[in-house]
Amino acid sequence: MREKLSSITGSTPILRLIKNTRDFLIQWHKYLKPKELITICNKKTVFGTRGALMSQFTILGIMGFSLRIHSFYEGEEEYHSHPRHFVSVGLVGSYREKLMSGFERIIKPGTFTFRKATDTHNVTPIKLPCITLALTTPVIRQWEKFNLKNSTYET
Repeated sequence: MREKLSSITGSTPILRLIKNTRDFLIQWHKYLKPKELITICNKKTVFGTRGALMSQFTILGIMGFSLRIHSFYEGEEEYHSHPRHFVSVGLVGSYREKLMSGFERIIKPGTFTFRKATDTHNVTPIKLPCITLALTTPVIRQWEKFNLKNSTYET
């Protein structure tokens, strides 16, 4: 099939969809861990330099896709991008999101957000408790952190 896709000179929408799906599955398989096949009721706390930033409560995860509740505690100075795409909705409280591009907004209950894994942002809770519901895709890349004050970058 790879030879057939690469030998096609005229690209139609359906062929692009097939190729993009194949590329996604290759990346998905590369990062999928055995524990991500099925996850039920799992909690993970994320720590920053000043302590706990947030907790992630995975309600259900199947084949790397996850339905989670995020509870934010602290803001962070660093900007970061994620290892997976996600869509979220604010449930309780509010937070300020700043994109590295300079765009800034307040996320309140009922506000929907979609972020690609490559979108670099910073999150600071305003009103606690600050809770969102998120649907995440499988991991497709590593975490990346950017500190604009001292121009550092880490993966």
